[in-house]
Amino acid sequence: MRAGDYASAAEFYARAATDDALQSWRYPDEASHLRAYARFRLMLAEAAQGNTAEAQAAHDELIAAYTLVPTGEITPVPGTAPALNRGLAGSAFAEMAQIFWREYTASGDTGRACSAVTGYARTAPSSYEVLNSFGYANPTYTAADLCPFGG
Repeated sequence: MRAGDYASAAEFYARAATDDALQSWRYPDEASHLRAYARFRLMLAEAAQGNTAEAQAAHDELIAAYTLVPTGEITPVPGTAPALNRGLAGSAFAEMAQIFWREYTASGDTGRACSAVTGYARTAPSSYEVLNSFGYANPTYTAADLCPFGG
């Protein structure tokens, strides 16, 4: 993604999101966090290529995996965003996807959408702490690293 090869990035992120052969290391619920992150990045890679339908699909799959399903007498309000299960590992990446998608669909601008995500991540650094849990020899992620198309 960093090199601008969004097609290859999309392939790798799709694999990371779905390949059960990829294994966790040590972080609690690491696989759930990283699969959510991979779907988030897949959405970004597809949006960067102008593949709106594919970006929408990645977004929708991520949101579906981290959305509470109302039960009993609770009726969702039509036209409102679904409530995210904030206790579910990886749900912060789904929240970032909603923030990105809301701005992206309103403006069509990946830079503005990423700026909105970065703003959220700066106020909630715990949302991406899992990415910094693999030891000192690995990259350290900041809020700006999460969404590369803006500041």
